[in-house]
Amino acid sequence: MTISPAKQEQVYPIRRVYICGHGKCANREVSTLIYEKLRSLIETHGLDSFDATYRVKCHLAGCLDICENGVTLVVQPDGIYYWKVDLQSIERIFYEHLLNNRPITDIMYIPKTNSQVSCNYTSKD
Repeated sequence: MTISPAKQEQVYPIRRVYICGHGKCANREVSTLIYEKLRSLIETHGLDSFDATYRVKCHLAGCLDICENGVTLVVQPDGIYYWKVDLQSIERIFYEHLLNNRPITDIMYIPKTNSQVSCNYTSKD
């Protein structure tokens, strides 16, 4: 899998993370724990302040239409979906993707067809 160099260099001043918390396949308690962990990381690093140069907002959302894959989240405006998210992977997503602009391809959701969600990345496979 390759990530476009232009996309890797692109940094947004505000990112929004939507975590599936009310879908059919995600455990709500686990979604809430992941949300709380991400909120804690955001607050600890001062990314929730209105006057911060770089901000991250986190929201519990309804179904993200990638069912049967556990807790799923999407980072916007990047358009990158992560699936099977747990407490360890949310830390990776925070430190690698949100803080250092390096999306994590091994837990990224890549659609198999054009009719599914698009995330602007392609696989070498």
